[in-house]
Amino acid sequence: MRRTRLLYTDSKWKRLQEEYRRGTLAPVEERPPTAEVRIRAILASHADEAPCNAVRAEVWDVATAGGQGRAAAMLAMDLDRDGGAKTADPAPALPQEDSPEATEVYARACQQGKVVVLSTVLKEMGKSDANMDHLYLKLRGTKALAAALPTNSVMTSLRLRGNSIDAPAVSLLVSGLALNRTLRCLDLSNNALGDTGAANLGALVSVAKAARPELQELVLNQCEIGDAGVASLATALAAGGGNATLHTLRLRNNHLMDGAAVDLAALLKTSKPCALTELDLSWNSLGPVGAVALSQALRANCPLRSLHLEWNGLETKGGSALASVLHKNNQLRMLNLSHTRAGPEVCLVVCEALSRNTALRTLHLDSNPLGADGGRHLMWGLHSSRSLQTLTMKGSIFASHGLISHTAGFAAVNMQNPDGEYELNCTQPAERAVARQLMVINRKLGSRNITACKVGGGERTRRSDSPRSSAYSRPEHVPLERLRGR
Repeated sequence: MRRTRLLYTDSKWKRLQEEYRRGTLAPVEERPPTAEVRIRAILASHADEAPCNAVRAEVWDVATAGGQGRAAAMLAMDLDRDGGAKTADPAPALPQEDSPEATEVYARACQQGKVVVLSTVLKEMGKSDANMDHLYLKLRGTKALAAALPTNSVMTSLRLRGNSIDAPAVSLLVSGLALNRTLRCLDLSNNALGDTGAANLGALVSVAKAARPELQELVLNQCEIGDAGVASLATALAAGGGNATLHTLRLRNNHLMDGAAVDLAALLKTSKPCALTELDLSWNSLGPVGAVALSQALRANCPLRSLHLEWNGLETKGGSALASVLHKNNQLRMLNLSHTRAGPEVCLVVCEALSRNTALRTLHLDSNPLGADGGRHLMWGLHSSRSLQTLTMKGSIFASHGLISHTAGFAAVNMQNPDGEYELNCTQPAERAVARQLMVINRKLGSRNITACKVGGGERTRRSDSPRSSAYSRPEHVPLERLRGR
């Protein structure tokens, strides 16, 4: 017969000691039966029967009524080990308040590895949202924890921030998590994983290596990961036909540059299926090249719904590239471009895109040198937007002095009074936005306001009298009616 250890809380034990000293402690036979005694009586009455749904339900009712969820869980697990339910319609496993087997495995692994058993780990292992931050586990502590993870059927979220976990420790952790079927969220922030540690985590998200990749959220903030580590993660996510479960990837405050953005953009564009809906690349060293790559993924209408790019040096070129594809993307709901040195030209492109975008709900442009003209463009964009609900510009500079170059003439364009001559290069998002806005205004005025346009692209320009001709000439003024016919 299997022996079960009785577990008493400190308060219950002190109460029993006080009753014993006073002489008021009732004999065992006069005390009301505990939930565990009643449960064992139920099991004894069905000793000749195979474990079935009715027995499970009766055990659970008694256990929850007596407040002995731990005993019920242990006895239910005994039933499973003795052969499980043999009915035609087996019932799901009983709810468990904790996982006593996992705690025993952890304690035994600590004893073998000569590691101190941490009470915090024992307590959190019985919760669905386990918080094991800043316990200084290091290699041996992580090895003991990894040994208990395969037997834990309660935990759905595990936070291990600031535990001095390095690449070898991650490899041990992955070996334990590979056999766990309940974990959905893993947070390893503030650990020096490096590129090797990120590559080791690929086994958890790769369909080719894991039989059932279950992770839905992976948080790797401030883990000293570089472009090589992100490349390994992207390759793992795309392997075996693509990961269809991971929807959130956070890589905040690492050592990422444009190469990481290019690899993630390729993943978003080509991986089928790609489930990523939230991507956090804030506080890194991305530049205009990375922003352009991500804009191409957005242009392809990838499933991304939230994109964090704050505190990156995207500059006006990168911000304009991202804003210019908003009118073609119907998935993105939130875009954060705070602290990216975005200028007034970005606001102009945003203004033009908002008039046709129907998906974006939140846009952050905090602490950018937007200038007075940029603020005016944003107000005009809000007037024409059909979907934007939140626009933040906290800490942005709206003084025009020293921020805007008026040499090209397009940065200071006022759509409420657009009179004047413009020389625009439509290969640039900001100047293309000006051209589109001017065409919209001209159409509202009955197509009589713009009399002629100077169409050209440098030394080689199509002749106005032969649109399909292979001959080229210098740019020239073309009537608007003839421009429309091209």
